[in-house]
Amino acid sequence: MPKRYQSGVVHLLVLVILLVGLVIGLNAVRESTRLFSQAASASPKVLLLIYNPVLENQGGSKLTAYKGWNEPSSLSQTLVGDFAAASAGKLSYTIAQTVELDGYPIKNDGFQYTDETYLSCVSSGGSNCHSPDGADYVKMLEAADACGKRNRGEIDEVWFWGGPWFGFWESNLAGPGGFWYNSNPTSGTTCEKLLPVMGFNYERGEAEALESYGHRLESTMRYVYGSWEAKETHAWNRFSLLDVDVPGRGGCGNAHLAVNAGSNTGYETTNSRTVPSSCEDFTDYPNLTGTFNDVTCNTWGCNPAGYLKWWYSHMPRADGTGPDNRLNNWWAYLADPQSAITDSALPLPAVSSSSTPSPTPSPTPTPTPSPSPSPTPTSSPQPTTISDATPPIVVITAPLNNTTVKKNSRLTIKVTALDNSGISKVEFSINSELKCTDSISDYTCDWKVPARARTTYAISAKAYDKFNNSAVTTVNVTSSK
Repeated sequence: MPKRYQSGVVHLLVLVILLVGLVIGLNAVRESTRLFSQAASASPKVLLLIYNPVLENQGGSKLTAYKGWNEPSSLSQTLVGDFAAASAGKLSYTIAQTVELDGYPIKNDGFQYTDETYLSCVSSGGSNCHSPDGADYVKMLEAADACGKRNRGEIDEVWFWGGPWFGFWESNLAGPGGFWYNSNPTSGTTCEKLLPVMGFNYERGEAEALESYGHRLESTMRYVYGSWEAKETHAWNRFSLLDVDVPGRGGCGNAHLAVNAGSNTGYETTNSRTVPSSCEDFTDYPNLTGTFNDVTCNTWGCNPAGYLKWWYSHMPRADGTGPDNRLNNWWAYLADPQSAITDSALPLPAVSSSSTPSPTPSPTPTPTPSPSPSPTPTSSPQPTTISDATPPIVVITAPLNNTTVKKNSRLTIKVTALDNSGISKVEFSINSELKCTDSISDYTCDWKVPARARTTYAISAKAYDKFNNSAVTTVNVTSSK
């Protein structure tokens, strides 16, 4: 071979080696960035957009006060505490901006309620309400400069608050490449990044808001894994599996139905029947052992809010990537829907032909897509005895850390506490001095703030589970001038 050709071949080989090395290096950087982004706690910044009209013909009262409905800013802080506690700090929201609007959201067809027409709508129970009901998300986001704030990095998501018949979706995703988020994605905005939008109803309470967010979780995980069925074909299917669908093989359940629900339709979180559940096993995900424990509604207090907090608290949150090419920390997908899009394209491990799921049809805009019950029943495993050495999760949701409290006033300290075995009590201390003990959720303590001005107090809450494991958290507050 002539030398000039030999030289050309050598140069070509060197170029190929360099290109291969570059590709490997870029993939390594991409993977390391992906792992880093989900290993640390996420702290999404929230814009609260509160539609709370002032009713001039009702003495100038705001709608929430006139109707005796919940205070949305306070309820938002409760949700922030709930998610921080359930995720063990993996998802710690901050309320970055709050905008309260004296008005009603505009509908997709241009209609907008007045005080008189809206109060007539509410008093009629819906018969006098406008149809179609859907609100115009593009115009609402534009009016609040929500996409501009997202593009500039000021916020990461929006939480709408309003009354019944305001036309909000429970959850929605705006921005480029959006996917089904319990509603069709909102297009036509100026968002350059994905923007999750929650639609909360201040007529309702904590349980309903947690349920709305639960549909966001369901939609996200269905997208990440490519399907949602009553089969044991991947981790999300196993986590959400109901005992009624595959007797003896239930996981944790879904936003409407606890694992021990008697049917796979409707709403049911207070059923007292005992079933084996693998939900506790998911606290060690991806290192599942196949262990099943007996659960009843007593496991979570036999109430909807207690169930949803229990459900969230068992969602996987470990660092790293599992053998299914998905993050072990599912909270990361909620904090960053773009990561859900990225990972949804990765292949899942092959499953045997006997357990391969059938194709899942595209969802339609209904309030909650439900998994299709088509499993083959299997024999029930022998439940094992619960042994617990894990301390509970405890978060002080009010007052917030490093805030000012009014001197010589009464203050209600609020705590969210969660544990797989249940909470036996919460002790409240001020500067290490025990003030209250509460054994009933929601855990509160009424404290008389001393009359001394500009004094800092350490408020501590110590939660105990049924096995006497404990955990403590502390916030500092300063009395006013």
